[in-house]
Amino acid sequence: MGLKLPSGWHQVSIEKFLKYNTICQRKWEDPLDLEINLLSCFSGATTTEIEKLKTPEILKEIKRLDFLKELPQTKIHYAFKLNGNTYKVAYQMQDMTGGQFMNFSDILKGVKPEDYIYQMHELIATMCIKKEKGLFFENGISFSKYEYKGYKENADEFYKHMSIDIAYPYYVFFCKVMEKSLLDTRDSLLKKLEKLKKSNRKRKWGFLNTGGGI
Repeated sequence: MGLKLPSGWHQVSIEKFLKYNTICQRKWEDPLDLEINLLSCFSGATTTEIEKLKTPEILKEIKRLDFLKELPQTKIHYAFKLNGNTYKVAYQMQDMTGGQFMNFSDILKGVKPEDYIYQMHELIATMCIKKEKGLFFENGISFSKYEYKGYKENADEFYKHMSIDIAYPYYVFFCKVMEKSLLDTRDSLLKKLEKLKKSNRKRKWGFLNTGGGI
């Protein structure tokens, strides 16, 4: 009987993916050690248990993880369900609340770009708003209510339960959008600052001219 291994990204959680990423970043002297650790990561068996397998068995089992060679490219959706909850996604900066934007920016402060991946669940959580349980009424009309109450609770849920076939495309999309939005915001501020400087220079020049004529 073989090891219990995932058959695709749809069976790999963010938590498991980040452990896998750490294993891949490490420099292994023997490629077999890498394969043993990968099998341990995805099967839940200890490295000691994997080491007891014969080499052909290890090679046969690692072949079942060939899907790891290509990261998921699935479509991203406006809303999704996870663990009994429904989430709505803010795709653009203008769709976000101020709190969401600040949280997204704060999460990346002091983090190297190559380590952004380890904040994947938190970044996605800042862009997703959970649907409140129950029905809400206003003027006799029922409606669904979505409210952003911070990202930490959602991030914990995503870390444990969101599969990489859903999470990775969101992560890539949000990082690209937010990088552009942050650059646009910075450029907008720089333009305003330059306008202010020009305005100040004009006022100063006008004052000097007046003074020269007195």
